[in-house]
Amino acid sequence: MALGWIIAAAIPALASAGSSTVQQTLAVTKLGTPDQLGYVVSDARAVQRQLAMATGSQFAPARAETTLVTFPQSGRVELVKLTRTQAVRGGPGLELIESSAKIGPFATDSGNSSFFYSYTVDNIALASVRFGLTGFDLVAFDLGRFAFWRSDDGILIRLLDRGQAPSVTAANAAQAPVDLGPPSGATIIPCDPQGALADLKRVLPDLGWRPSARYPMPFQFEDGTTPLIEMTVDASVESPFVVIESPMTGPARYGCTPDRPHAHLLWLTTDVAAAAQQLENAGMAWVSRVPGMVSLHRGEGGIFVEVANAAFLG
Repeated sequence: MALGWIIAAAIPALASAGSSTVQQTLAVTKLGTPDQLGYVVSDARAVQRQLAMATGSQFAPARAETTLVTFPQSGRVELVKLTRTQAVRGGPGLELIESSAKIGPFATDSGNSSFFYSYTVDNIALASVRFGLTGFDLVAFDLGRFAFWRSDDGILIRLLDRGQAPSVTAANAAQAPVDLGPPSGATIIPCDPQGALADLKRVLPDLGWRPSARYPMPFQFEDGTTPLIEMTVDASVESPFVVIESPMTGPARYGCTPDRPHAHLLWLTTDVAAAAQQLENAGMAWVSRVPGMVSLHRGEGGIFVEVANAAFLG
């Protein structure tokens, strides 16, 4: 039975069964901190090379597979070639995906990528029920492999079958002078941060959250502006951190659209200046910064990487 049929049958049954049954289902499929952080990009090998030089992370060789993917919103079913590569160390896993189909979560080009949080599960259909019940849309799936769900705010979450999870876990051979370690988390900047936060709290009730924090930050932007911005930050309790930030004024490519929030990978460090310089040496252009505190950079294929003072989420 196709995954779509399983989900379609399970959601109405659970909805009519009452809140206790729904809570039991959520309890069986606990989802806390993400297992992987990933980007869908137009050229996985180019992004891999740059990320290695920028962060020190070693990646396994890219591998390609052809799989039958259903895109429910358009009704299309296509054979799609997916090229995947992962960092060799976990905690969390860092994955890049390149797709031959430019549709749904795979709609990328040379200047735009799609970020996703990812969870490894034993039963995709059962884990998917919570997403359907909390208003997420199923945007792509392959039976027994993965399912991508998207919120109204554009937050993308992948459920990955355990048999498809990255198996490359090894000691990292540093690819740069400063090895930043595995990513500390990822930040989403949606147009409606409170709505996005509410969506995440509903679909990920096992993810604990810190109290909201506000930081007045004297930003410097690549266009030469230097506004003082008060940022609102909501972050999960444990690493890898899930972070929601309020949108800010600045260059348009650092903004959001209602269905596509800005997103960036996050590395915490005790030496922001050295880490930022290494990102620039790898060819990543800085977008915004507060000297000594945070520095955001844009890389190949439209990915974003931020290095930030460890005190922010320490």
